[in-house]
Amino acid sequence: MALGVLVDLDPKCTGTAPPPKAKGLPSQNGSKPCPKSLRAMKESLTILHIVTLSFTCEEVELELSTGEVGAFGSGTPIIGLVHVRWLTAFLDFPSAPLGTFEKGCAFWQAVTGSTLSPTRGCSGEFATLLPAQGDAYLRVQRTGHGKPRCHLDLHVDDVQAAVEAALSLGVTASAPGANLGLSSPGRLSFCLVSDRGAVERPPVCAWPGGWSSLVDQLSLDVAPQDFDEECALWAALNGWERRSGSRPEFEYLVRPAEMPLRLLMQRLDEDSPAPCGAHLDLSCDDVDAERERHEALGAVVVREMPNWTTLLDPVGLAYCITRRDPSTGAL
Repeated sequence: MALGVLVDLDPKCTGTAPPPKAKGLPSQNGSKPCPKSLRAMKESLTILHIVTLSFTCEEVELELSTGEVGAFGSGTPIIGLVHVRWLTAFLDFPSAPLGTFEKGCAFWQAVTGSTLSPTRGCSGEFATLLPAQGDAYLRVQRTGHGKPRCHLDLHVDDVQAAVEAALSLGVTASAPGANLGLSSPGRLSFCLVSDRGAVERPPVCAWPGGWSSLVDQLSLDVAPQDFDEECALWAALNGWERRSGSRPEFEYLVRPAEMPLRLLMQRLDEDSPAPCGAHLDLSCDDVDAERERHEALGAVVVREMPNWTTLLDPVGLAYCITRRDPSTGAL
């Protein structure tokens, strides 16, 4: 069984923390480990063998293994194995070409009517999109390479218990050297992080022309061969009701009222060896006006359908504007 644990790390990267217990978990006295304490962590792991020890300044990832990874479907899943307190969608922008991160941040600030927090992390790689009202649920990360993408953070009370629950459902630890903690059956990367007390879902954004919009959905783009397993995993892990969507290729999970994002699963047209992807969706009550606003900010329309429009942001990240009520999320 593989184990991936994410532990909060002081963004200032200063100080040390007492060595954790034998399983390599953080101490329970509220102290936060920093790079200086990682050697002590590694030396204290006397029960489990370290495969990878990697970290960023926002969070530390410990990937541990005893040699086996369970298969999804072994045993009977328990509905709602993890109490998810909050969801955060990360927009991951590569550092090259120069200016990509800044351009992506500026676009999504304008799209969401938010402000950008000061950057944090040893290299200034993290920041938060701060809504005018409510708690933040969109963050940005500067990555070293690759294409722009999205990943999901699930905020939980007990990271260790959540990881063990996820592993029991077939989630695996990420490959050695990766900076994301866990991987779904369809190889969608996601993280389990300690809850930070967010409780207030931001309201819709009203625009001068009289319409409104809101980023309110993360769509998981899943190849047909992985679709059933992927849907079953997220329903079992979160305990959220699974329902059919407006089209045969859509299923979604009914989010709790306070949750900022709904999870939509979209079955792609053809089988593919590529990992699942993810993209953000906005709901709005005037798709044409919202699309024109995005185009003026530098987005490019890729495809127009009756109920949604697919676009690329100025750095190439795909997303959709959907014809859903931004107050309810319903068509």
